[in-house]
Amino acid sequence: MQWIRTYSFVVELASSIGGVGKLTHINYNNWRSCLETYLQGQYLWDVVNGADTTPPKSIKAMRKWKI
Repeated sequence: MQWIRTYSFVVELASSIGGVGKLTHINYNNWRSCLETYLQGQYLWDVVNGADTTPPKSIKAMRKWKI
């Protein structure tokens, strides 16, 4: 359930700043591409996709990692 809250927060954050539109039943491919690009730009993609499972050591990086 934690990943659902994380995912929801990231989508809400991305949508609120105009980075990614809201997912609908017709825009999945475009939405997915935009969200992945946005998360890569925020250095969060490896956390979201599970590639980075080790928490960072700095507090600032840890806060971002815990989103």
